[in-house]
Amino acid sequence: MKPDACTAGMCTFGRDDFTNPHPGLSFTWLASPRAWITKSRRSGAAVPVSIWVWSYFLIGVSLVVAGALCGISLRNQKLGTSHFGHDSKNKPVLFNGEYLDETMMITVVANTPQLILSICYLAYNGLFTRMLSEFEWASFSVRYATLRVTHKKGQQRSTYRLQLPYRWSIPLLVVSILLHWLYSNCIYVGIYEGYAWDQPLNPVTIRSLQYSTVAILISLCISLSVAAAPIALAMFRLPGRMVLAKNSSATISAACHCIPAASSDDTSYKHDVPLLPVKAGMQTTVSDEAELLREMATGKLIWGVVSSNALERSEYSGEGNPGHLAFGTPEQQVTEPVEGNYYAAVR
Repeated sequence: MKPDACTAGMCTFGRDDFTNPHPGLSFTWLASPRAWITKSRRSGAAVPVSIWVWSYFLIGVSLVVAGALCGISLRNQKLGTSHFGHDSKNKPVLFNGEYLDETMMITVVANTPQLILSICYLAYNGLFTRMLSEFEWASFSVRYATLRVTHKKGQQRSTYRLQLPYRWSIPLLVVSILLHWLYSNCIYVGIYEGYAWDQPLNPVTIRSLQYSTVAILISLCISLSVAAAPIALAMFRLPGRMVLAKNSSATISAACHCIPAASSDDTSYKHDVPLLPVKAGMQTTVSDEAELLREMATGKLIWGVVSSNALERSEYSGEGNPGHLAFGTPEQQVTEPVEGNYYAAVR
């Protein structure tokens, strides 16, 4: 796979540059040398504001409703008389002073918190996925690493089985399981079978919807703590200096317009860094370039300023020789972008 040709010359573009129009212009994708300006390096910046708003709107509304129900349960059933879990001594839920005994209805009501928790967890997990993927993306600017792919070749790494690194995915799964178990003890269906003293041969079945104040209070406290975790993670700084991808395919494509490192017998190099010629009329063919790029993709890479040798032969050669930001190999002596310096791309 090759990066989209439409993103060539946009190696300094982050997601916001592709989505927000330039001042005074009605379009966003404008390829030209631009000064490198370091933007917010907090991991929270990797999540669009709209995603933060919608995620915490969903989580916040759920917590407010849970808090209101906790207050009601505390008024009707004191902590001292409440029992954790499915206990027959816990009070039943009354509607207009009457028991609910319709099996289907009380089952749906008892499992509604589980459904709400599952929906909130999807939004919650999405926040972690976006920020942690940005951490891994940014790590390519500070150390050499291989690409993470579905079907690996060479030194490439496999994708995570649980979408996230195990040190994150396993705790998240444990938290999810714990909350589902706690919620199942907050409100539950109680079915009791007994016999009247004067009719020992005719069993009586009682169905009711019961709640545990203790379980509700514990669940609410843990839920509040868990809800604050993404905000805490958002405060951490991203490593190195790299464009903020924010899971944008256009940004990833723009950052991947590489200058392939040439083979050892290539004589078109400067400053002891062999590079593939980029101008027409050179000896190296397009198929050779594609093969070299494939070889690069299977090895260790780092993102930053690639040697400007190729740029001296590019269409930007008369514009102060702007640098080029892309992935490169150890042989290409990749360096960090410098604040205020101009960078473009070989096209």
